[in-house]
Formats: sequence, structure tokens, C-alpha cells
Amino acid sequence: MSFTMALSFLLLMGGDGIITDQSAWKEQAICDEGILPKGPIFVHFIRNDALYVDPTNVKSWKEIPELSKTEMAGTDFRVSKPWTPYYDESKPELVILNLGTHIHSTRFFKVLLDEALSFLSQRRAMAVAMGRRPPRILWRTTAPGHPECWKHQEPIMEGKEGASPLYEGVYRDRYTWHLIKDMNTYMETRVKEVLGENDGPTVMRLHDIVKERADGHLQGDLGDCLHYHLPGPPDWWTRVFLEVLRELV
Repeated sequence: MSFTMALSFLLLMGGDGIITDQSAWKEQAICDEGILPKGPIFVHFIRNDALYVDPTNVKSWKEIPELSKTEMAGTDFRVSKPWTPYYDESKPELVILNLGTHIHSTRFFKVLLDEALSFLSQRRAMAVAMGRRPPRILWRTTAPGHPECWKHQEPIMEGKEGASPLYEGVYRDRYTWHLIKDMNTYMETRVKEVLGENDGPTVMRLHDIVKERADGHLQGDLGDCLHYHLPGPPDWWTRVFLEVLRELV
């Protein structure tokens, strides 16, 4: 779950939305009976761009000799906070995971994804062996950025989301947004292979919801054409999430 999606969910649950820490935080919201069964919901957000399973193994691309600088340009995973200790110690009921936006190599993406899935599969087997119900796991697909988003005041035409020439220039070389679709496809296939869907859905397909939404990005002085404003497109991700939650509760 991205920071904006987590914030959108809290706002929908009646929270005040005053959260500036984009690395790790815990919040409680009281669910309205009209949305989900009434009662408290505890949300723990953890940013870990690479989903490193080993919390001591958080490296920048400069420390990974088998990967070239080109593959990892712009990425430094020191911003990542450990998530596996929380998984083991807090025993959450539902875990939402996402990987891809800050991974600039499909080869590295597959390694990281498979490591995370191996961890989850092992922990699920351990929980079942101990007679406990393992947490539900949801993977969300990665949403794309949109080159020159400041030029758009409304959604772009379907099929035109990759039409900008900048997809072949700096946006391709630095941000590698053209890899996201293939990463999402690999993720969905592997998640279903490893985790299955016997207990309900394990993948939330959010990519297609915003692939034409070049409007609504933060933009600003940094020209942020990846992240979105709130209210905005992430609120639709939250609505999809609520429908999935209704299936799970």
C-alpha cells in the first residue's frame, strides 16, 4: 500500500489525515458500520522500497556489485524500513504489499519479489503448523507515472498513456516506467502460483484504474509525475480495497 493510498483509507474511515511521516507510522480509525463492520481498525504503514526480507540487508545500489549503475540509477534503499519483524511480532490480520516503482531492473525485481514470497510462504506454513490462521496477503499492482503530466488537466485518451516522446528519453532511462506493466504481470503470476487464492483474492489490480490519469499528479517544483494529490485517483484505489475487504471479512 502506498503512502497516499494508506492516507486515503484513513480519511475515508474518518481520520484527520494529518500525517507527514512517509516512512513508518501507526494509526487507529473507527470504521463506520455503513462501510465495514463497525469497530476499530489499526493501520501500520511501513515504507520498504525493495521489500528486503532481511532487515539488516538494506543497501543502496552502490553496494550491489552484480547490478549496474544504470539499472539502479536513482534508487537508494536506505529509506526502507524493516517490515518482516512487524509481520512476525504484531501478527496482523491483513498485509498489503507493493513492489516496483523504485526498482529499475526487471531482473532485480524478480529476485526481490521471489524472496518476499518465499518468506510469506514459509511463515504461512509455520502458522498453519501451529494451528493459527496466517494473515491474509494482498499484493497491489504498481501504478504508472505520466511524462509531462503538468500539461494534462483531464485524463488522457485510452491507449495514449505511453505516447509521450519522453517515454523514450529521460523518463525511460531514469524512472523506467515502461517496465511497470511487465513487473505487474510477473508479480500477479508469481503471487497466485505461490500463495493461491483459496482464501480470497491475493492481487488488487490498480494499474488500469489510473493508466490514463495523467491529471492529478503532485507536479510542483519537483515535477512529480508519479505521486498523486488527495483527494484524487488514490481514492479510487481505496474503493477497490474496500470491496476486497468486504470479501475478506
